[in-house]
Order: sequence, then structure tokens, then C-alpha cells
Amino acid sequence: EGFPTHVARVIDILRRGFEAASVDPFESDPLLELLNKVLLDQAKDPGPQLGLEYLDEEILKPTPPWAEDEILASGSAAETAAIWSRRAKRMRSGDGLLVAPGTKVEERLRLAWKAKDNSRYVFVDEQGREARQLNMEELVRELSEKKAELVAGEDMPIVEEGILETIQHVYEELAHNAAHDEVTGLANRKEFERLLEEAVISAKRDAVNHAACFFDLDQFKVINASLGHKVGDRFLDEIGDVLQESAGKGAHVARLGGDEFGVLLLGCDCGPALERADAMRTAVGKFVFEWEGEQHTLTTSVGMVEITPFTPDIDRVLKAGDHACYTAKDAGRNRVQLYAEADTAVNRKRTVMEWVSRINRAVEDDRFRLRIQRIAPLRKGLPPGPAEVLLSIVKDEQSTAIPGELLHAAEAYGRMNVIDRWVVSHALKWMAAHPGLARKAGGLAINLSGQSLGDEEFLPFVLEEMRNTAVAPELICFEITETQAIANLEYATDFIEEVKSLGCAFALDDFGSGLSSYSYLKNLPVDYLKIDGSFTREIATSPSDFAMVRSINEIAHFLDKRTVAECVESKEAVAKLREIGVDYAQGFMVEKPLFMDEIGR
Repeated sequence: EGFPTHVARVIDILRRGFEAASVDPFESDPLLELLNKVLLDQAKDPGPQLGLEYLDEEILKPTPPWAEDEILASGSAAETAAIWSRRAKRMRSGDGLLVAPGTKVEERLRLAWKAKDNSRYVFVDEQGREARQLNMEELVRELSEKKAELVAGEDMPIVEEGILETIQHVYEELAHNAAHDEVTGLANRKEFERLLEEAVISAKRDAVNHAACFFDLDQFKVINASLGHKVGDRFLDEIGDVLQESAGKGAHVARLGGDEFGVLLLGCDCGPALERADAMRTAVGKFVFEWEGEQHTLTTSVGMVEITPFTPDIDRVLKAGDHACYTAKDAGRNRVQLYAEADTAVNRKRTVMEWVSRINRAVEDDRFRLRIQRIAPLRKGLPPGPAEVLLSIVKDEQSTAIPGELLHAAEAYGRMNVIDRWVVSHALKWMAAHPGLARKAGGLAINLSGQSLGDEEFLPFVLEEMRNTAVAPELICFEITETQAIANLEYATDFIEEVKSLGCAFALDDFGSGLSSYSYLKNLPVDYLKIDGSFTREIATSPSDFAMVRSINEIAHFLDKRTVAECVESKEAVAKLREIGVDYAQGFMVEKPLFMDEIGR
């Protein structure tokens, strides 16, 4: 009983809704007629109870304008705000707003533009000049407090259509620019986080899974340092294109800043998402950037995070992505790492602060120990190469090789120069106490960090230590990685030239890991080029590694620099290196590291 009345009410609600959304009556009326017939037929023969009593009352009650007016007249503050919020969302370009109605400063404005997510509204005066910018909360508050009224467009003074269209165009462009990266044209971090927020909500609401992938380009600083930032931006733009092309349909690609990108895969379960992430990683690795006749390539480390109905919020996704990406880099770069709460490799980063405390205690309590690894010549007539100084830390009365987390912590919290000073001081003191052993070893190669190169007080410290210990300069070799040298090119060049003028030698470590241009080598007056172990470990079985080492060796010799192959672990590798003509070898095949304080006993 009364069911037909309810049906008529529902149909009226829907018709008003279609009209508010400007749906063509030719499209909506047949649908409404069909719905009306179905509901009335159900009233005659209900069958299973699927009638109006199963419709959500919250959907029915706020829609009719006449009902809204009643709520505005007598409803609670929350109900009133909800009505005004709904009406603000229904506003269209050209709708009117009467500000300070009934007062001397009453002003008639018109909506020129609103954001697609209803977060911002821009109103203009009768001359088309911008008069007010309000967010949703501010607009609803003014309407609720009757400081402003909505006015039908036809009752407002007409703003010239051309002016209104121009204003709309300007604000659409501003909105686009605010959500997109100017270098690549991709969505920016703010827009990506907005999309992530929607993905987290939809995962809960619709019980679906999504995946967020975070890309961090490996050694991109080398590109910027060797080619310049303008060329680096062009490189990033093309990398963005590669990611878009390889991401597949339904993917949102964004540049998060610097050399970081994000890709959101909607409606994608873990297995397929991992395959797509790896396909993107592969595509980046295969991409060749050409500039002034030279070819440049790089790889990327990827952290992937599942977004499920149980994902609490966007902060968890971002933190998990950071952890996973960090783990991918720490594991050797150029790989995809899936985040998992129980993954100890991912959670390893949480121990960074503990390592910082351990660094401070080690320096204060003199708990570091130094080891030496000899570098052997691969052909007759060469003098012994400088043995590399390696760092260990005493833990529970046992010495262990310094873990990667400690170095990450020291770099992150600015403690590397403290460690470098400790190493320089103790290494020089050992050489001063054992000059014969130092000379037999070919001198010592002491590793330095990029932080020390950029520290104006570090070079005077080194010179003072050399004077105090009176170690022969020709026994001292300093060593920095390729990445650190390029990232601090000016400081590195100055430091190298200064210490070489005193008679010290210099080595460039991990060469080839950046896969960058060789052009900067001409400007770095180093004596030794240490070839990265990733190329030497499998040189006996890998033709590509063999070709890479041969290329590096030839260029180094052309520039009058001696080469050292790192991580040499087999007789077969030694044979290949000799075939190429590499000068020195370092690794367990040559000699395992020995503790410095035990050698001198």
C-alpha cells in the first residue's frame, strides 16, 4: 500500500538529478519510464523483497531541492553544511554568487572556474576580473553563515562570454600546471599522491588491489655532472616517455622529483604488477640516450607496494615504497623489490639510527680496526700497487667487515668525514711505525667519501697528519669512487691536484658502475682506474663483461692511467685479465684482507 507513491517519488528524484547533471531528456526519459514500469510491476508481484525498503535512506533523502530547503530552514549545522556542500558541487561555470547580500558592499560575482575535484572555486566580477578564490570549506561556510547566496545565472548581469572563456582557459592551464611536472609533462608528486589517496580509498570501498611502483634511477648524478643539468632534464623527459610506453594501459606515471618516478597500476594484482614493473625496469635499461655522438645508458631500482583493502593510508604506501626502493639499491641496483612487512631486508633500514650511535661510540672508544688487501701486478716489470685499506668495527669482541648500513647511516647523517679522519690518522700512523712493511705493500690506498671532498677543513687536516707522521708521500694513495668524483667534480679535481703536487697518488674506484661518458676522465688527474667488480666477477664466462673491461682498459692506457681489476676470485679471471692487458688484480684470488695491527706484530 502506498508503493506507487514511493515509486513516483523515486522517479521524480532521479529526473531532478538528471536535470541537475544536464543529461539529455531523450536519453534519460526512456530509462526512467522503464524503471517506473519495472518497479510498478514488482508492486503487483513482489517475489523476492527487492523493493524500496532495501534502498539506502541516505541516498533518498538529500536529493530533492524542496527537501534541501526544509533542511536549510530547520536542520542541524552538520545537515545544513552537507546541503550547501552538495549545492556547491553542482555549481557550473557562469553560476552566480551574491556576496554580503542586503548590505552596502553587496557584490554580484560569477563562477569562472572550479577544480575538477571541487577543491577550489574562482569567481569574477561584472568586468571579468578575478574577485574571489575560495576552497570548498570556505564557500560552504560563507553560504551556511549567509554571508553569500547562490544566484541563478539568468538573474546575474551578463559577463562577456569571450572574457569568461578566457578566464576558464587560464585557470584550466594553471590547474594543469599545478598537477604536472614541467620537465617531463607527467603528473607531479602532488598529483601522484592524490591518485594514491584515491587508490587506497577505492581498494577499501571496492575490495580491489592496486600496485604502486617507485623508480629511482641508478647513478643519474653521473649524467648531470658529466653532461650538465639541461641535458640531464632532456634525459629525464625521455625516460618518462619510456616508462609511459612500457607501463601499459590503466597506468598513471608521474615524476616525483629529481631522478625518481612513480607508476600507479590500478586494478592490478601482485603477480601481474611485478611482471609489469620488471618490464618497465628492462625498458629503462635498454634505452640509449644519444648526445653529441655519445651513447649513455643507465638502470633503475624499483620498489613495489601492494595497495589492498587492508592498506591503512597513503603514508604507509609512501614509506613502504621508500623502504623497498632502498632495499633494491642496497642489493645491487637494477632490480624490483616487493615490499613485505616481514622482509628483514626491507626493515634493515630501520636500524640506521642504531648504526649512527655505533659510529659515534666507535670513534670515541677507538673501536674501529683496519685491514689491508694487497694489489698484485699482472705482468712483469710493474711495481706493487698500493694495498687498499678496509674498515672493520669491533662488535662483541669480534671484528667484522663494516656493513653497508653503517655507511648509509654515516652518509645520511653527515658522519663520513669523521670516519675518514679516523682512517687517515690511523693508516698514516701505522705506515710511520712500519715503513718497511708499507713500502713492501706498495704503499696504502685510503678511501675517502664525497663528504670529505666537500669539507674545506679536510685537506688541511690531511696535510697536518702527513707532516706529523713524516710518511713518504709516494707511499700514500687516496681513493674515491667514480660516482663521488663526478658528484663532487670541482672539489675532487682540486683535492687531487693538491695532494698529487706533494707526491701522493690517486685512484678512481668502482669505475664503470655509472655507465657514463668517459670524457670527464681527461680532467681527473688520477693514477689508477679500478674497474668495478660487477664486470670482473664473471669475466671468464661473459663476453659482454670481457668487452667492457677491455674497453675500459684501452681508454685508461690511452690516458696514461694504470688499471686495477677488483673482485678477482678465480685463476680463469686472472688469465682473461692478463689477455686484455690489465695492470693489477685485487680480490680473494690474490690475497684475503689482513688486519693491519696483526701484520705489524
